[in-house]
Amino acid sequence: MQVLLHAWSLLAVELTSHIQNPNGSLPATLSKTVISCLKANISDGLPTPISLSVLTERANFAFLLLSKLEAHTPPVSNAIFDDVLGIAWQAITLSEQTFRHALLAGEMDYFRSLLRIVYLSLQIASKSSKPSPKILQSLVEIFELVVAKGFKDLAVAAYETKDNSDPADMLLVIGILQAILNFPSIESIHHSLVGHLVDNDTIRAALTLFTWAIKLSPSTLSITGEPDPVFGELSATLLVKLSSLPILAEQLALNNVFVSLSQGELSETIQAGDLTPNSTPRLHRIWIQTFLPIALNLLFGLGPRIANEVVTFLRSFTRQIATAVQQLIKPKYVTLPLLTELAEIISVVGVLETMGINAMEEFGIQRRAIETACDQMATHKTWLAKMVVPTTAEEDVLWAGGEEGNQLTDKIVEEIKFIQGLVGNNDA
Repeated sequence: MQVLLHAWSLLAVELTSHIQNPNGSLPATLSKTVISCLKANISDGLPTPISLSVLTERANFAFLLLSKLEAHTPPVSNAIFDDVLGIAWQAITLSEQTFRHALLAGEMDYFRSLLRIVYLSLQIASKSSKPSPKILQSLVEIFELVVAKGFKDLAVAAYETKDNSDPADMLLVIGILQAILNFPSIESIHHSLVGHLVDNDTIRAALTLFTWAIKLSPSTLSITGEPDPVFGELSATLLVKLSSLPILAEQLALNNVFVSLSQGELSETIQAGDLTPNSTPRLHRIWIQTFLPIALNLLFGLGPRIANEVVTFLRSFTRQIATAVQQLIKPKYVTLPLLTELAEIISVVGVLETMGINAMEEFGIQRRAIETACDQMATHKTWLAKMVVPTTAEEDVLWAGGEEGNQLTDKIVEEIKFIQGLVGNNDA
């Protein structure tokens, strides 16, 4: 039966790509089918060993159809996604205990599909001008169970049974957090979000996970035999998302975020310097996509009262800051992440300068040498194109045009001009 159900689901999804839609009825048909699948799962009750495969297949089918709706042209009414969100959330909350047990035990096949539906629905719903009171209440409930409690449960699972923990589940929770924060006009629920973080000690759980990340590297992800601190990147990513909202950034400060991120084997490896997107991609991403943005967000959100803590934090990473500066001044090759890194560093240091701290000099940001290097790159595009090295599959696509006229070099020139603007502003 399961094989037939799966085959039928695939056929149905494929057929939706070929249906002629002269009267515009396809979105209504697809949304009705999605809702029917979710309601059928609710009617069948909590998953059992016997029913789990059927419930999961239905949920997967509903998600695939919802994805078709999301990509439909012309765009489908947001009200449809609001309805789907409510029903998918009802399916998850039939039993909070069952959901949280699945998080802790790494048995997320069914609930993962439901969370994907919630994530996609939230993404679409966030495009509305202002969420309704009903949606606001849903956001608070989802934040509490999925983000505040859910991330902590996943952190505990990674600590206790690392090989049963799927990093993709953490990534999904982080995506749901970002989707919630993307909603406009949610100031009225800010204090509720803070309360749930505090009640569940979620930030502390994320910081602890980061500190232990090297030892908790899943063996299934270790390709070279070296520990892969994927949980370190994920926990720091959660923190940077939270730091984007000042009232949540305050909670990071209260939890001594900079002290925790400076400690542990993972942080010590980053502090040793010489990180590049080619040789140490995950460590380099943690540094430029989480550490530096957290520092910048807390400076913007909390102002001068957090400045000294940021300076102390950056002092732990002077070797890597020096590496970033030298890689621009004396480049062996040029990559987009290396330029992004230097832009982030100059941005943080520049904000500190506006607060009366002589950070440019302390951290060896050589204005003139940086300006000269940027001028050389920006005015010698043919030479620059020969120096460019892609670092990701996406960059490989941008690089497809060859050494001249490719989009990757154009993006790099844009980043170089951005750095020139930052240095110029700090010169003024």
